[in-house]
Amino acid sequence: MRTFLEIAEKQMFTLLVRRGKFTELELLEEWEKIIEANSELTGQMEYSTYKELLIQYGQLLVEYNIDKGMLMNLLFNIDDEMIMELQNKGYIIDTSGRAAYAQSLSNALTRSNNLVTRIEMKVKELERFNNSSKMDQPVTYEQLIAQCSAALGFSVPDNITLAAFNEYQRILKRRNNRHSSQKPIE
Repeated sequence: MRTFLEIAEKQMFTLLVRRGKFTELELLEEWEKIIEANSELTGQMEYSTYKELLIQYGQLLVEYNIDKGMLMNLLFNIDDEMIMELQNKGYIIDTSGRAAYAQSLSNALTRSNNLVTRIEMKVKELERFNNSSKMDQPVTYEQLIAQCSAALGFSVPDNITLAAFNEYQRILKRRNNRHSSQKPIE
């Protein structure tokens, strides 16, 4: 567990391997799998929520760049395939004459800026998520072990694994749920 927290804090993904040579990207992908699995095991879905927000943000950026790129290309080259693709996305490109074509491209470029608004909204959503999940001070390994030990009523070993720590957390959660569900005597 100590290694898990150290990697999380310092982003030192090389701590994941004892032997062999891995690229930074391979180590990052392995770290992501560990975080995702730990998130699912502990029932804290913050990671998957954050990942989904990032994916949506990325998709909006890609959509904006592709649309804007095609529209900019159409300013210089008439391309029927691009026009059809943009029309399938809801853009109206009028090819009936030079003036109508220029005006429709101008309108489409303006309309593509609506994606910027959606991108900005997604950024704000990511910022809100980051601000709501941040703690004032990061919790140290020693603090986590001490809190867990105090709650359990015995000393948790210093070399505890992440899996064992998570199991202790589940035990404490079940214990707290049992205590909170009991009605006080009146």
